[in-house]
Amino acid sequence: MSSGVGLYVISDSCHSGTLTRAVVPGARGMPNTDERRIRFLNPASIGRKVLQDPESALPRRNTHYLQSDMKELLFSGCSPAEYSYDARISGVFHGAMSAMALRAIREAHYDITWQQLHTQTRSLLDAADFLQHPQLEGAPASKKKRLFS
Repeated sequence: MSSGVGLYVISDSCHSGTLTRAVVPGARGMPNTDERRIRFLNPASIGRKVLQDPESALPRRNTHYLQSDMKELLFSGCSPAEYSYDARISGVFHGAMSAMALRAIREAHYDITWQQLHTQTRSLLDAADFLQHPQLEGAPASKKKRLFS
C-alpha cells in the first residue's frame, strides 16, 4: 500500500464463509419478538458437506503478526468464533452490529474515532443482549483516527 493511503474495512458478517441468510426463528434460545436470527446458513440445509472441525479448514495465521504493523483497519461484527445476528430493529431488518454502529455514530454527532465506535457498539450490543462481540484490529494510530474528517 502506498504511503498516506489507508484501507478501512467494516464487515458485519460471521465466520460462516457465506453471507446467505437463512430463516431460523428463535435461534439459540433467544427471544423472537424482533425476529432475531443468526446470519449463518448451515451447509447441510442445502445438501452440502459440513466440516467436523471448521477451524481445521482455516489457514493458520502467523503468530508473529502484530496489529501495530497493520496498514489496514478492520472493524468486524464479531469474533472469529461467533455469529453475527440480524434482527428487526425499530421495525426494519438490520445486521445488529451495523444498526448499533450507526446509532453510536449518530449519538456522537458524527464526531467519533474508530476506537470509540468499537467501544460504544460493543456496549450497545451487550445492552440489547446480542451474543456477538465486534473486533477492531489495526495499528493504534489508525484506531485513534476519526471516521469522518
